[in-house]
Amino acid sequence: MQVNAEFVDAVYNAVKAHDVYRAHFTGKTIVIVLDNAPARRTWSKRERT
Repeated sequence: MQVNAEFVDAVYNAVKAHDVYRAHFTGKTIVIVLDNAPARRTWSKRERT
């Protein structure tokens, strides 16, 4: 769980440091969505087996 929190912190800090964020999105909420669901292609392979 600590690794996940560190990853989210690193992404958050990278976004806030980016010039585009500072120029256009300062003060806006940052939402980080983590989705570990398998891709459709992976599901298709599982259905065949």
